[in-house]
Amino acid sequence: QIAIANLYSFWYTNSDLQFSQIIETNPDCCLAYWGRAYTLIHPIWDYPTHRIDQGYSLMKQALSCVEKNYDTISPREKKYITALADFFVANHNKSNDLSVSEARAANIKILEKYMNDMKDIYDSYFEQ
Repeated sequence: QIAIANLYSFWYTNSDLQFSQIIETNPDCCLAYWGRAYTLIHPIWDYPTHRIDQGYSLMKQALSCVEKNYDTISPREKKYITALADFFVANHNKSNDLSVSEARAANIKILEKYMNDMKDIYDSYFEQ
């Protein structure tokens, strides 16, 4: 819960540390890799150009985690991970300059579909 709260409060360093600790204790928590990558995007201050490679690496780990644990991961989690992976892959490969606002729009579509059960993310995956 604290990792997500810090992420959405723009405390990126603290959030990254907390997501890292989650990965240490539970490497099959795919959303923790997503969370670490998400801390690299600072939409208010700057475009994450110098952090694209790190985010790309984290999202590769998240996608690998999804593949390994496919049957136990909810469709919602898969969509969140895929949406952020699309952002980092497109920018890493320079094949498409997917903007932060386009990535945000993809996340909003997911939020609209799963808005009533967002609490599940906190309760199921980030409680320690």
